[in-house]
Amino acid sequence: MDIPRDAENVVVSESILDALSFREVDENVGIIALTGATKTRQVKEYMAEHKEQFADKHLLVAMDDDQAGWKATRDIVNTIEEARIGEDWVAFDYASGTKDANENLRQNRKEFAKIYNQISAHTKGKERGMNLEYEP
Repeated sequence: MDIPRDAENVVVSESILDALSFREVDENVGIIALTGATKTRQVKEYMAEHKEQFADKHLLVAMDDDQAGWKATRDIVNTIEEARIGEDWVAFDYASGTKDANENLRQNRKEFAKIYNQISAHTKGKERGMNLEYEP
């Protein structure tokens, strides 16, 4: 976990490698990395107990684009919503054919940066909530 004080965005990802992929395109993004899709408990507890740290942050949930990743996304988003953590949140939408941030970055860095910038700009002023019914 590394959240610079002046970070506008915080990415919650499934692994440290995926989290650092976002740091490649935004050196000031805050990162929180799980150690796998089923390891959400500690992150959820930390976020709920330290929600003041996220008060002015835009949260980007970026789990793998697979069944376990979407289950983890719903689990984390439920906590974000119930505890009213962060200013707003969005789930990261990977380019087609990729399942995680690092694969997306390696496949097409320019497209990954473009998607990240569009999504992070879209969260600002966005209403909380999103449809999480999709499953790969």
